[in-house]
Amino acid sequence: MSVAFKELAGSPTETYGSSGLKAVRRVLCAWEDYRTLINEILANAYLTGNFTLSAPYPGYPQVVAAQVKVEPFQANPNDGSSFTDITADLNSYNGQFALLTITYELLVLEYRLPNVQSGTYLTYRMDFSQQTLALPGYSWTWEDQPDAPVPPESSPIVRVPVIEHHLSWHRVDNPPWTAIRNCVGGVNGSDFLGATAETVLFEGATAAEEFVSLGDRNAPQYSWKLDYVFKERAIKYSYGSAGTPTICGWNHSYRALPSDSPGFDRLLDTNGNPLYPDVDFSALFLFEPST
Repeated sequence: MSVAFKELAGSPTETYGSSGLKAVRRVLCAWEDYRTLINEILANAYLTGNFTLSAPYPGYPQVVAAQVKVEPFQANPNDGSSFTDITADLNSYNGQFALLTITYELLVLEYRLPNVQSGTYLTYRMDFSQQTLALPGYSWTWEDQPDAPVPPESSPIVRVPVIEHHLSWHRVDNPPWTAIRNCVGGVNGSDFLGATAETVLFEGATAAEEFVSLGDRNAPQYSWKLDYVFKERAIKYSYGSAGTPTICGWNHSYRALPSDSPGFDRLLDTNGNPLYPDVDFSALFLFEPST
């Protein structure tokens, strides 16, 4: 760092828990330099175009600065007179010290997550939901009475678990708007997040600006945070002799006929197209190509 600072006694403090290591440091610098120091902590390299992440906690490259709180070290402003313009007048502490409280958090690095553009990172959480599938009764028989009819009220309703994958992509300078439009409503053409082909559906994305740092003339610098939602539906059907099931994805529907061989099958139109197109999700994690 180019800004001189001093770390206070009693700093740092470290907390270990279910979310890993969190740390807090309390440092002093000249009041005139605190904005420069904030940029060095949060995103100095981002502003210079190198696209690296926030300053790491010493000795722990995966624990990075997430927030900086600034306050005067002593409550002794330079000008104690009354102010008249709330939009322009502000206490100043020139020649004194600023106290910066830096909070560090652990980046979640999951080995199955997609590769992303350099200088960006992903956070991840998993949720679940379910779907229900009503299957026609005439394709089923009773185990003890195979000749007994299966009335409509006895038709099986299958509850299919759905895994929801929520991926948040941070510090996206140039979002891949075209890839989002091309991929939404499609399924994975190959393994994705450890899931079999055609079992993961890209349901959609939300986008919001995310603060990066203070730029020139103290103007806030923002990038984008994209939140992607993928839904994994893997129907396990027809267990083989080895106990391994056939995995049926979003393009499978239940086929009741012919009655002697019902089961799940891929449904195609007359042109051979499935319900959901196979797409490559890797484009969702790269910046929009320049035109």
